[in-house]
Amino acid sequence: MLVGGLSTTKPATPEIQEIADQVKPQLEGKENKTYSVFVAIIYNTQVVAGINYFIKVSTQQIPPLLPSLLKCSS
Repeated sequence: MLVGGLSTTKPATPEIQEIADQVKPQLEGKENKTYSVFVAIIYNTQVVAGINYFIKVSTQQIPPLLPSLLKCSS
C-alpha cells in the first residue's frame, strides 16, 4: 500500500460494525432520516495522519451508503 493510498477492500468485521454504529447518528442527523438497518458490508482504510475508514453500509436502500466523510471519536 502506498502512503496515503487505500488498502485493499476487505469484508467488514465486528470492529468495523462498531465504527459504523458510532457514525450512524451523525448520518441520520445529516440526512434527516432514521435507518432501522445499518450493516457494514465492506471497508477500506487509508493511513494519513491517523486512519480514515471508508465503510460501505447496507441500509436496504439502493445503492448502499458510503458514509466516509463522517467522523467518529476513538
